[in-house]
Amino acid sequence: SLVVYASISHHFTPQLIGTLLGQYQHSVFNGGEFNEEVDQFFVAGINLSYQFNAYFAADVGYNYDLLDSEIPDRGYDRNRVYFGVTASY
Repeated sequence: SLVVYASISHHFTPQLIGTLLGQYQHSVFNGGEFNEEVDQFFVAGINLSYQFNAYFAADVGYNYDLLDSEIPDRGYDRNRVYFGVTASY
């Protein structure tokens, strides 16, 4: 497998951070029923994080995933939306 990943973040304010990310994965099966079949996996995403104070933060984001596979009925694409809260001390 080969994986390439990139991420860039930007501080809009001291509390608000935006992030863009991308990932590509190329995999080749070795042996078995699917010997030398290829999977290609792509991810693109965007995230916003807001730090309320030193102890609480909130996140919201979106990811698009695409699996392109030579194996029948294995490929898919999907949209993911997420929300989260982090508490730490």
